[in-house]
Amino acid sequence: MKRFTPSFALPCVTNALIFLSVSAGLLMSPPGYSDSIEPPTDSLELSTVFTPNFDAFFELQAKDIPTEHLDSPQQVFDSAHDFGKDSATPIRVLIFPHLGKYNTPAKREKIIQRLAIRAIPQGRPATASVCYSSRNEVPLQEATRINLSLADFEADETPIQVNCEGPAKLIRIDPELKSYVYEGHFEVRKITPTAPAKPYLAVVNLIDFEDYLKGVVPAEMPSTWHPEALKVQAVAARSYGLHQLNAMKTARSKRFFDLDDTVQYQAFLGKSVYTATTTAAVLATQSEIITYQAQSGPKVATAFFSSDSGGHTENVSDIWPENGQEARSYCVGKKEIYPEGSVDSTWSVKKMASSLMAGLIKRGITTSGEHLKKISINPQTLPSGRTMLLDLTLSNDRKVQIPATTLSGILGLRNRWVTKVTVNAVADSLLIDGRGFGHAVGMSQSGAHAMAKYLNLDYASILKFYYTDVELTRAN
Repeated sequence: MKRFTPSFALPCVTNALIFLSVSAGLLMSPPGYSDSIEPPTDSLELSTVFTPNFDAFFELQAKDIPTEHLDSPQQVFDSAHDFGKDSATPIRVLIFPHLGKYNTPAKREKIIQRLAIRAIPQGRPATASVCYSSRNEVPLQEATRINLSLADFEADETPIQVNCEGPAKLIRIDPELKSYVYEGHFEVRKITPTAPAKPYLAVVNLIDFEDYLKGVVPAEMPSTWHPEALKVQAVAARSYGLHQLNAMKTARSKRFFDLDDTVQYQAFLGKSVYTATTTAAVLATQSEIITYQAQSGPKVATAFFSSDSGGHTENVSDIWPENGQEARSYCVGKKEIYPEGSVDSTWSVKKMASSLMAGLIKRGITTSGEHLKKISINPQTLPSGRTMLLDLTLSNDRKVQIPATTLSGILGLRNRWVTKVTVNAVADSLLIDGRGFGHAVGMSQSGAHAMAKYLNLDYASILKFYYTDVELTRAN
């Protein structure tokens, strides 16, 4: 059998860390899939020693760095596609495990100490495919499946590279954890956290940037949606991903991955979710990105998107007042233009009043002796009408005012646009009505689909609606 030689040069990395998983497409929450892009956070200094403070560690984003520190669109594109020089798989996507705050598209996972990578048979009729490990250059009969455990790192903690002739399935040897198929180039390493936490394995998928997008678009938007909406998603995802690669380039030498596969960046499920329609959207828009005019010249836009704006998108400055400076010129709130009734943005959910009170007590807003009587929507709203404040009446008739984000955060609501809350103290229940799903900054996925389907708008027109005063640029 001919020995497979990978066509890429692996980037040199150090032992800095961060974590996440291989799982179920942004919770597959209708009508879109995501609250996709999370609020900008200040970038943190990466340590080469990992500590189990996962939530803090997952805030290693630099979405709000000054625009003068960003490269030109062509430089950003060249950097992503030439990351390893002569590399066919230039970016490193952390695919396992998810342990931080943003663990979608999977549930919060257990760490594991063994896994397997199995080659997927290729061709028609299917013929066996082989994987090679950097610890085993001579292919064995069982090389169609490579088993790895912490024991493989006892004598040598150097990361193990696994390269397959075609796609391969990452098998997480645990009955509760699903397995997914990826383009077949991986790096597996032992993670040794601060005691008393136990060592475990982490896996990075090494993949070409455009192939990465083929695993992002169907994880972020239903593949059955309008082809122009899928193109919208492809261009937005490409722009957002490139912006993140550029923003985090100074951290690349300090950690072993570039992006992860959760909504901390963008949902990514590998080759398991490739479809003909979403791949066509990526190919049709290949190399196309959203740019805006900064003082120093054109820059790649941080193309924020969420599932459903509820009928009106928001100014980035209203949703993230302390962040998002760079996006304020083009992430501007506006009323949706799709036909009324073409998107059902309303939702209702029942929650326990005691759960809300427990969260308020934890935050020091109420005390253990108080109970909830009533919640009213404060008339002070964002320009869109989106709820900002809620007025609470407690059992002792004390009045308390809380941000709508506090309610949505404690109870895990789709977003903060709450339109009505009915309190049933006897049944310990809250019936909450609301609109939209997600932060509503930038592109609305369900809105893009409706504009393509009912208004016959092409993807360029839809993108220029959601992102003000931008251009679509096809990088060389």
